[in-house]
Amino acid sequence: DVLRLQEQEELAQRSPLEEALQELQETLQGERQKLLDAHEKMKTFQQEAAQTRIQLQESRKRLEDFELETKRNMEEKELDLRTARAEGRGAAAERRRSSELEEDLM
Repeated sequence: DVLRLQEQEELAQRSPLEEALQELQETLQGERQKLLDAHEKMKTFQQEAAQTRIQLQESRKRLEDFELETKRNMEEKELDLRTARAEGRGAAAERRRSSELEEDLM
């Protein structure tokens, strides 16, 4: 009977300890899962950030290309305008000379 009482006493003491241990294990498993979830979210965020950086670099490059193309076009237009003005002055001078020659011939 004494052995039986000791066994019952050990079981009675072990049961709350086992419950506490089980509870701790469940808590640890839950915390571990939270950490794994947070790690996955962090990886996703890092991937999205990397993609955003790439898109930003591409946008900057397109903007630079656009600015260069715009500058080139403006320079071409300015050159065309100067050329047209010079041709216009040349044509006006030619008309004056022709007019003067006609007057001289008359």
